Amino acid sequence: MFRLERWTAGTLLGTWAAYWAALLGVTIGPGLLAARRLTRGSGPHGTIVASIDGSEVLLKVNESVSATGAWSFSTSIAAALAWIALPPLALWLVWLISRPRRDALPLADRAALPPDREPVFPAPSLTSPEFPERAPIEQERK
Repeated sequence: MFRLERWTAGTLLGTWAAYWAALLGVTIGPGLLAARRLTRGSGPHGTIVASIDGSEVLLKVNESVSATGAWSFSTSIAAALAWIALPPLALWLVWLISRPRRDALPLADRAALPPDREPVFPAPSLTSPEFPERAPIEQERK
């Protein structure tokens, strides 16, 4: 099976993209196909409606000739946001928890990790030219 602690950030982002694509395909994919048939076809046209009514999202596709060509989808905004955000967030948390700590790795595995980066703004030393007033104090104490 797969080992979650071996995933990279790119693997995690790819998994999120695959999840969102599958979610769109399952939920509104049939409606998108019906809308494409209506807009690309040379035959009779229909209506495509997308609206937000209060706290509900409504998508509806109707062909003008037959009632069998109707497709509709509705959900609450909270449910839509939960389906979009919560599973990737839960996967990210599980991935984060499963990652080994840098200091917990054996020495051989630690060498494979990227080295710690130097700070962008290193702390100045006490005797640096940026703080000349500190140097004489150190000399007077001796």
